[in-house]
This record gives sequence, C-alpha cells and structure tokens, in this order.
Amino acid sequence: MNNLRNTTENTMAINMSMKSMTIRHKLWGGFFLILAVLLVVSLKTLWSVSDTQQRVSGMTQDYQPTLIATMDLRAALKEATTALGFYLLTQRPDYLQSYEDYLRRLDDALANLQQTPLVQGDADVAATVADVENGLNEFKSYKAKMVQLAQNLTDNFSALGYAGSNINPLSREMLQAVSNMLLSEQEEPANIERRKLLNAMADLRYTWSSVINNVRIYLFYGNDDALANVYLFIQGAKDLLIKIEDLGVPLTFEQEEAIPFLSDAIAKWEHHLKVVVDLHKSDKVRMDAYLIRTEVGPVLDRIDNKLQDLGHHLRDSTSNSGQELITQTQSTTSVVSFLLIAGIGVGVFLSWLMTRMIVTPIRAVAAAMEDIADGDGDLSRRLHVQGSDEVALLAAAFNRFAEKTQQIIRQVSESVAQLDAATGEMTHITDTTTQTMTQQKQQTAMVADAVNEMSAAAQDVAQTAEQPAQAAQHADEETHHSRQIVNHGGLLFLL
Repeated sequence: MNNLRNTTENTMAINMSMKSMTIRHKLWGGFFLILAVLLVVSLKTLWSVSDTQQRVSGMTQDYQPTLIATMDLRAALKEATTALGFYLLTQRPDYLQSYEDYLRRLDDALANLQQTPLVQGDADVAATVADVENGLNEFKSYKAKMVQLAQNLTDNFSALGYAGSNINPLSREMLQAVSNMLLSEQEEPANIERRKLLNAMADLRYTWSSVINNVRIYLFYGNDDALANVYLFIQGAKDLLIKIEDLGVPLTFEQEEAIPFLSDAIAKWEHHLKVVVDLHKSDKVRMDAYLIRTEVGPVLDRIDNKLQDLGHHLRDSTSNSGQELITQTQSTTSVVSFLLIAGIGVGVFLSWLMTRMIVTPIRAVAAAMEDIADGDGDLSRRLHVQGSDEVALLAAAFNRFAEKTQQIIRQVSESVAQLDAATGEMTHITDTTTQTMTQQKQQTAMVADAVNEMSAAAQDVAQTAEQPAQAAQHADEETHHSRQIVNHGGLLFLL
C-alpha cells in the first residue's frame, strides 16, 4: 500500500514537473532522452567492438604466430626424419645433405618459436617449448651414430657383423682345407677309388660354397627358404665327410688332417649360424632401425606430443577466445537490441505523452474557438489551466479572450435592449406622426377646398366686382384662418 502511494505521489510529482516545463523544454528533453538512449547503444557497441578488436589483435599477434611457428617446427622435424630414413635406406649423399639442411631448419624454426610473444609471456608455453628444445637436442645427438651405421653395414646389420667376424674366417679356413685336400690328391695315382674320393672332395667344396651363398642370401633378404637350404647343404657336407671316410681309400697327410678339422669346423659353424639366426630374428637385425624404434622414435614421439599439446593448447585458446567473442557479440547484440527496443518504446511513449500534453489542450482550445465561430458558443466556458507552458498560456489567453468577448456581448446585448426600447418609442412616435399627418392631409384637403372656394369666390368677385368690402374682409379673414391651419399642420409634421 505504501509502495502504491509512493508511486502515485512520484507520478503526480513527475506530472507537475512536466506541466511546469515549456513545450520547447519538453521537446528538447524528449530529444535528449532519445539521444541518451542512442548514446548508450553507441557506447556499448563501441566498447564491444574495441574489446573484440583487442581480442582479435591478441589472437593475431600472440596465438597465430606461435601456432604457425609450431606448425613450421613440426614440418621441419617431419622432413628431417624422412630425409634420415631415405639416407639410411640408400646411403645417398644428397639425402644426407637434405637431412643436415632440415636439422638447420629445425634450429631456425625453434628460434622463431622461442621469439614469439606468447612463448616469452606465458610460463607454461615457455616450459613446453623448453621440453621441445631438449628433445630436439637429443634427436640431433643421434646424427653421428646414424651416419656411422649408414656408412658401415657391418655395424648396422648385427648379424652381418657377427658373420663377418666369426663365420667368414671359419668358412675361408674350411674352403682352404678342402682345397688342400684336392691339391694333395694330384700327387696320387689315378684309379677308380681315388677318382671317387676326388669327386667326393669336389662335391664337398661345392656344397660348402652353397652353404656360404645361401647364408648371404638369408642375411640380406631374410629368406627362410635360403636358411632351409643352408641346413640342407650343411647336412650334405656332413654326409660327404662320412662318405670320404667310408670309401676306405688311403688318404694323404693333408686329407687326414682336414677331415677332423672340417668336422669340428662344421660344429663351430653351426653354433655361429645359430647366433646369426638369433640376431637376424631379433630387434637388433638392423641397428639403425633398432635405435629408431627404441631411442630415436620415443624422442620423436615425445617431441611430437609436446608440439601437439602446444598446438592443442593454442587451438583451444583460440577456440575459447573465439567462443568468448561469439558470446560477447551475442550479448552485445541482445543488449543493443534491448536498448533499441527500449529507445523505440521511450520514443513512442514520449510521442504519446507529448501528444497528450500538447496536442490535446490545443485541440480543446481549437474546439472552443470553433464552437464560438459557429455561433453557438458558450462564452461562459473556460479552459482548465495547469502548469506554465505555452499551452497553459494559450488556455489562459483564451479564457481572457472569452471573458472579454462575453463582456462585450453582454454590453452589446444591453445596448440592443436599449435600442429596442428606443425603437419601440420611435415606432410609437412614428405612428403618432402618421396619424397627425393623416389629419394634416385631411386639413390640407379642406384648406385646398377652401382655397378653391376662395378662388372661385375671387373670380366671382373679380368677374362681377359687385361684392362689397365686407366680402373682401371676409375673404381676408378666411385666408388668415387658413394660414394658421397650415402653420399648425407644419409644426405637427416637424414634431
């Protein structure tokens, strides 16, 4: 109840304040109120645009250069690892040169990344970039080792290196022993038994040569069929040694020494072959591939993960900033729309209020004056005067005009009444005068008759000249009497 009363009192106070203002002040006040709404809308829009510009500038100057530098670093790292892989496979110098060029490009890309404003201003991003730098340094530290493995196959292929150190010398000794057996046979007499021995020793040399060739095929190509052939030819060599011993042919000194040596050498060779096969089937069959899988690969993965995390961080930050910009833009749009609608509402309300406070009183004055102009106006009618604006002044002036007009009409009415009374009196006088004139006309007629009679009498007197002086005196009297009658009638006419 108190709130309603306070609202009513405030409304009445506002109405009184509005009524005390002039029309010019009311119009200017409404105009400035609309301008204030437009100013608020413009300031809100300008603030939103300025903040959006700052955010976009931050994204352009901070996030975008860092993201581009990160992408360049990842691209250089990918190209460097690709060039290294091609060099390890082909040992071509041009790929080695490409690998070294991309390593220098990595240094340049890292320097560009470290110089970006975001890296220099954000501790978390700087820490991530430092981890990336450590990983890159570790990756570059494998350069000498990788180049060495590419240039030295025995170091790169562990099985091949082991075979070169253990199997190849033993194989050469065994072939040399077989060759000595064949050479010593040349000094022996030729017969069928010796020829069989010679053929068996030749088959032994051929068989062992086949063993060596298939081992090489297996080492280079990893062909399991070649490995099966190796075992097959080893068994054939063992069978030939047994065959040589079972021939019962007397052997030379070199042949007797070679057979136990070859038997022991085959046993050792099989042991070394087992080691070679194990190495060939292990992860260390190629040391460069093994290092890439076990050491270089994890380093690259760690670097790539760090760069991916940095890229995700930048993208998330950019996305969050973009979402904030979208939210802010939507909020600004809502606020500006609300303010515009409010401004339109205020404008409509002010228009209605101005119409009510200005046009309605003016129409009332116009209706009153039109009522007066039509001739049926009520001059006792007065307009209600409120406030001190131009409409109130106009209403007050109209009231004064109506009052003065009413006084004038009252005076005219009184004058008309007086004139009407005078007119009645004049009418009475006129009637009286008319009657008098009628009488005068009758008397005049009588005078005329008398004059005619006088004229006739005078003619008679003149003609007869017989009348006496008494008749002349009588005529003079009658003439005097007529003159009095005429003078009396003219006096009545003047009255």
